[in-house]
Order: sequence, then C-alpha cells, then structure tokens
Amino acid sequence: MDCSGGGVCVDVHAYPSTRNAKMLLQTLGSIATHTGGKVFYQHDFIWNRDYMRIYEDLHRLLTSPLAFMCEAKLRTSTGVAVDKILAPFGGPRVLYDQTAFRIPRMDADMTIAFLCKHVQQLDSVKQVYVQFVCAYTPLQPMESGRSPDGSHESSPPRRYLRVHTLSMPVTFSLSSLFRFAEVESTVAVMTRLAAKMVLHSEKDWREKTMEPLVSILHAYRANCASTSSAGQLILPDSLKLLPVYIMSLFKHAAFRSSEVREDERIWHLIRFMGLPVHAYPGLLYPRVFPIHRSYLEKAREKKMLQRAGLPTGVADNVYLPDSLAATGVKISSDGVFLCDVGTALFLYVGQHVKPEYLAALFGEGAVVNEENAPFLQLRTDDDSAGSIVSRIVGQIRKDKATLPYLPLRVVNANSLDETRLLTHLVEDAIAGEGCYVDFLCGLHKMVHSKLDES
Repeated sequence: MDCSGGGVCVDVHAYPSTRNAKMLLQTLGSIATHTGGKVFYQHDFIWNRDYMRIYEDLHRLLTSPLAFMCEAKLRTSTGVAVDKILAPFGGPRVLYDQTAFRIPRMDADMTIAFLCKHVQQLDSVKQVYVQFVCAYTPLQPMESGRSPDGSHESSPPRRYLRVHTLSMPVTFSLSSLFRFAEVESTVAVMTRLAAKMVLHSEKDWREKTMEPLVSILHAYRANCASTSSAGQLILPDSLKLLPVYIMSLFKHAAFRSSEVREDERIWHLIRFMGLPVHAYPGLLYPRVFPIHRSYLEKAREKKMLQRAGLPTGVADNVYLPDSLAATGVKISSDGVFLCDVGTALFLYVGQHVKPEYLAALFGEGAVVNEENAPFLQLRTDDDSAGSIVSRIVGQIRKDKATLPYLPLRVVNANSLDETRLLTHLVEDAIAGEGCYVDFLCGLHKMVHSKLDES
C-alpha cells in the first residue's frame, strides 16, 4: 500500500526484550522516513522497568499538536539559493526538490534544516530574506450540516497556511560573522550532515565532517587572529565548544559501527535527522552530576551536594549539582553519580558506597547488583537520599520537557550497563578514538597544515 501517496503516516515501535534480537530497523525505519513518521526503539526492553517510557512516548505522540497533509516550500531572496535539505523524511514521493516537500503529518517536535549558498555577489544588498510556507490541515473534528434534501453531510476539512519570514543582515566583516555565530545550530547541521552520509554508506564521512571544522578555525586564525602565537589553537569565543562536540560526535553510538548493535545505530541516526536544535549538545556531550561521596568529600563539594535538590525559591524548581567533565577520572568507586546522556538518566552506584547510604537511597537492606539494579526504586519519604535524587531527576526532566521522556536506570559497578555508561564519557579514549587532548592536538596540526598551504 502506498502510505505516503494516500496521506498515511506510519510510526514504527520496536522494543526487543533480548540483547541479540534483530529488529531490522534499517528496513522498518524506511517506512517511517518515507511517510513522515517516527521510529521508537528501546533495546533490552524490560516491561516493569521501561513501561513509563512507552507511556510517555505514546502520550506525547497522541496529545501534541499535529498537522496533516503538509505541503511546504522554502523561498529565498535574490543572491541566495537552497543547496540541501536535511530532514527526517525522504524519497521521491516526499521531496519535490531541495526546496519543497509533501508529507502526511508533521508534529511539534519535527525540525527541518535547509542549507543555503551564495549564487551571486551581495555587494548592493543589506538584507537577505528567506520565507517558509506550509499548507496543512489541523487535527480537528469534522463539521457536519444538512443538505437541501435533509440528509447529513460533512464539510471538507479546512486548509490553513502558515508563513514564516526571516530577515538577515548582510555583513562583510568576518569578525562580526564569528562574533554572532551560534554553536548549537552549527553542531545540529554538522551532525545531520554526518548522519545523512552514514545512512547513505559514504565511507569518507569522517573526513567530510572534519573539513568544515578545520576550515572554520583556519578562516578565523588567518583573518581574525593572525598575530597569535603559532603554538596555540585559537578558537572564536562563540564556537569554543565546537571541537568538543565534533569529537563527541565521532564517539557517539550512532557512528561506532564495530561495537554497537545495528538497530541501535540506525535508530540514533534517524533521530539525529529530525531533532530540535537545542537537543544536540545534550545527546553528544553528557552531563555528569555528583550525588554522593561516602569517604572523600572536599569542603566545597560537600556544600554543593548539601544544596542539591533543595528549592531555589523560583516556582517549584530545585538546585542541581554542579556538573563534571565527562571523563572516567571524575567517577569514583565510593560515589553515586547521575549521568544525563540525552536518551536516559543513568544513576551509577560505586562498589564502595556505604550500606547506610544505599538504605537511604533505595530502602532498608538494599543491595545493588546486576540482577536487581533494573528493578530498584528510589525512596520517596521526605528528607531521604532517594527523595533528594527524585527531585533532581524531576528537575532535569522538567528542563527537558520539550524532549522525549528520560527514563532512570540504576547502574552498578562491574556490570554490562557500567561498560555502556563508560562509552558516554567522551573526553576519554573510546573505541579507537583518542581523548580530548589528543583530538585538539590533531586538530591543531590540521589547521596549521592548511595555513602553510595557503
């Protein structure tokens, strides 16, 4: 059945309960991407642990604003043209060209990126304009009435037109360009480009991802910081975090083909093509929060941990602990740490945490091991450690309310889940990729090599 041509959007839900089960998402996912649908995936599914994630995903899907039979086009002013479209859908029945598309459904979470290019000089132009136009049918009850012969008939659904027009100033100053550059948007576009290349099996995707990063830093060094020391890697203030995000991209599960299940990789790659801009940093570079230290606790750290989970006085918000660098050096065996990896929250419990703290966290007699870790529940009574962690988890979920639900997973030391968690600590060497310092050194050499060539 031609779903796309018939105006039918297909969502794919895959929840394998065994580690080695293959769901063939590369095939099933194409049904969703060709009809404007979504792919939902949860590996190692355990129903009494993961049911809330399915509930929240379905609730969000069924209650968020929806638009049907969408036809859209991006138009640009003279001198600029659309070069590429980066979207979570594709296929000849969906994409008319790089500027226009037609899909059965759009929801509030879908984002589409257009890359524009210069097609002529803009010397006499002060502003560049882009306009996005979308015709759609909203989700609404059918209106009915009576025909002249007295029978009931339904009126056709109403079509709406939404227009967004953006005006952008033209500048001839590279300093102004770098000053107002936006790192999250840059990371979003570069991640989508990399994901699209991997989905299309392009072998040189890594080199093509590094090339714009090197070109950006080379242009800044050559035109805005030419007097700086040759031994320094000079970064524009607005893009100082760009190298760490690109390094994190190379270490993400979506781009590691050797040790990550194919279904999981495909799911991540498809998600990357349609996420909102503000979601990319948290997916590429995780936040690590210290929760507890049983033995070694500095005065400043102790004060910070005592404040965590307490009300801020603004609405019902609570304080979060100060986040740590995403490296194993910061993870201690006598501590409890909460790691936000963008798709889940991992509560890591070290093997030397005192039993009395475990009791305050999970209840009397609690033992954390690989068998019972998936089923442990935080205590909810007032002033217990479990209640404090629950408030912190709630605040993180609240801050990310516009993103998919973050399930909480308890991770014990020396387990398979610990190994999975360590692969998210992107500042360390992972799967053949060097640490952050090694990446910066290699990037520095590439920038200087380009300077020498020019």
